[in-house]
Amino acid sequence: MSLKRLLQQRDQTILEKDKKLTELKADFQYQESNLRTKMNSMEKAHKETVEQLQVNIIIYVNC
Repeated sequence: MSLKRLLQQRDQTILEKDKKLTELKADFQYQESNLRTKMNSMEKAHKETVEQLQVNIIIYVNC
């Protein structure tokens, strides 16, 4: 096998690995974004629940 052919194969392998790495990074960023959105939503729901419970406690105590 010629040296030129070997270099071409290695270049192709590097390009394929670079493409795969880029795809994995994009997928990771997508998943991270979704998790942050979900976490923020859950945090907001928790805060609203706690606030409602505090209101209920105040109403109960004042009765």
